[in-house]
Amino acid sequence: GSEMCIRDSSDYIVIDLYTAAAVSCYKYGDSFYTASGSFISSDFYNSNKDRFEKISPPFDEKEVKSALKEYAKIVLSKYDKDKIILVRLKFSNICVKENQLRNGKNRNALNKRLRQYEDYLISLLQPVVIDVSGNYFMASKSDNMMSFEPLFYDDVRIKLNSAVKRIRKDTYFSAPEIRPVSYTHLRAHETR
Repeated sequence: GSEMCIRDSSDYIVIDLYTAAAVSCYKYGDSFYTASGSFISSDFYNSNKDRFEKISPPFDEKEVKSALKEYAKIVLSKYDKDKIILVRLKFSNICVKENQLRNGKNRNALNKRLRQYEDYLISLLQPVVIDVSGNYFMASKSDNMMSFEPLFYDDVRIKLNSAVKRIRKDTYFSAPEIRPVSYTHLRAHETR
């Protein structure tokens, strides 16, 4: 099983820990399955429904560290540390909807959990880190979907390109490349 994590022979691996920190899963024996809509509608799930145990975040810290340690071992067996890129995530409590700023859900507990998981994985992998999400608001597309405003993805793309092409020798990218004009005034009023 654990070799299934990384199937292809890509040059780089880009990691974020959103699913590990925020999404429920089902345990079946020693295996864990993400509690996605497609998994729940699968024949495998439906024919074994009574054998699954649903587990929701926050997860047991020892189990998470053990899983991250095993994951790191697999990643390091396939990639040099300069070919491993971690995109850190920090979710704002403010979201953008149709060019308006709105109060969103409080994400402090999720952000704290993400930071702990990311710090631990960084200590194991020493990857290239892209840490810009704190500069951006959430996008309000639907209530159950976590996404950032589009400028976040543009910024990450620019930093990924820099890391892959070795334009900069940095291993930690945190300054925003893109300075949004439309939200600049509004950002000054954001409370943290």
